[in-house]
Amino acid sequence: MKLFIYEHITSGALIDEPLPQSLAHEGDVMLQSIVQDLLATGHTSLTTLRDHRLPTLNLAGLDCLAVKSDQDFSRQWQRALNDFELFLLIAPETDGQLLTLHQQVRDAGKIALGSSLAAIEICSDKMKTALTLRAANISTPETWLASDWLKQAEISNRWVVKPFDGAGCLDTMQFETSAQTRDYLGQLPLQQHQKTIVQPFIEGDAISISLYVNDLDSFELLSINHQHMIIENQQLTLSGVAVNSVPETQLPIKQAMALSRDLIQAIPGLQGFVGVDVILQPQQPVVIEINPRLTTAYAGLSAAKGSNMADYLVSTVSQLSGKTS
Repeated sequence: MKLFIYEHITSGALIDEPLPQSLAHEGDVMLQSIVQDLLATGHTSLTTLRDHRLPTLNLAGLDCLAVKSDQDFSRQWQRALNDFELFLLIAPETDGQLLTLHQQVRDAGKIALGSSLAAIEICSDKMKTALTLRAANISTPETWLASDWLKQAEISNRWVVKPFDGAGCLDTMQFETSAQTRDYLGQLPLQQHQKTIVQPFIEGDAISISLYVNDLDSFELLSINHQHMIIENQQLTLSGVAVNSVPETQLPIKQAMALSRDLIQAIPGLQGFVGVDVILQPQQPVVIEINPRLTTAYAGLSAAKGSNMADYLVSTVSQLSGKTS
């Protein structure tokens, strides 16, 4: 089967606006990593959309369709929905982008490799994620909508403020006091309070767990990665990921496996590549969010592990081919 790989930032979907360089670089790294790994498996019928402002990807086996206008993007994407059966979608959860793309593929009667719509919907909303995890007794920060947090009595704490649907550290702010937090929220439009969450700052090392999920009872723990976070002008930023670098002494594999199993049981429908952001604390790991898609940590993962991580995806495609042949 032919496979269409879509990476949102580099696809030309943003052709009518300035291309965010850091996000474009991050998207490009993910796209090239999975494409090169898939080509290395012998899967040589790959197609993607490409913003014409970016360098062309000259890889044998990859058909790169240049996008030069918004109309061009719409036409090329619709043609892809008509011509291809299998899609691998890489997109931020922000504004429901990942969910919308999966819905479009399913509405076209095609297959989007990865998580179910229900699982993506939960993971795209940090409030829903927090409620789901707490209901399953999985440690996660207490989470409020900004509108509800502002009604509380004064609490002395360090706080993190971010969009309810933000991807990564997008617009993620950290404040040392409740007063600073209130001042920041007071500068936001009132309607934005319903789309912004507040969480207590959790001390500890930031890590991510990379998974490949087959179903509720079967998954592979691909790696446990260090996340390098920096704070500038009260804004929290991910500056880099050290792939497969967390030692057993910091997070035992057995504990990471148990946590991953609990998450997969708590959110049925998680499938394919999944990334879990975690803060390590002495008592237990604290889950910050779940990314129901390929994440930045994938880049360099095959080299770090000494095996091709795309083999898991190829296995899924082979199983689907067997079912549809």
